[in-house]
This record gives sequence, structure tokens and C-alpha cells, in this order.
Amino acid sequence: MDRETAAALATIAIVVFVVIWYWNERARRIPIEEFGLDAVKRVLRLESDSQRRKILVCGWMTRHEWTQMNKRQLEAIHAELKRRGVSDDRDSQQ
Repeated sequence: MDRETAAALATIAIVVFVVIWYWNERARRIPIEEFGLDAVKRVLRLESDSQRRKILVCGWMTRHEWTQMNKRQLEAIHAELKRRGVSDDRDSQQ
């Protein structure tokens, strides 16, 4: 096998990997039941009305949307705990 063929195969393998990752992370529509309806309702409680309505009406989210909503919720919880003086600042010490 010559270098051009090996490079072409490597490029194709990388492109296939990136396309599969992108599909699963950003494009694939996952029904909200798959995330757990109770978990979705808990997270949506802190989202804006328009975002909540959009997700509940269409009935799906991408993994990226779900991850971003959870990150926002964790940041809000951490900020509130810090404001109350209850926060465990191990993260800032590391």
C-alpha cells in the first residue's frame, strides 16, 4: 500500500469518526423520555418559559442541549451555595 492510499484511508476513517460523533452529540433528536421525564421536568424548571415550551412541544432534545442545560443548572446551584456561604471550595483550591 502506498502513502497516498494510506493517507486517504486514514482521512476517511477520521471523517467517519467525526461525522458519527457530530450526529450523536449535536444532530440526533432524542425523545425526552430517554433522559427521564422527571429529570427533564426538574431541569426545565430553571429554564426560561420559551425554552421550556419549545422542548415540551417538540418532545426531543439533542445530547448537547441536555448537557448545556445541566451545566447551567449546576452553575446556578454552585453560585447560590457560594452566595449563602455553604459552598465547598475544593474546586477553587485545585
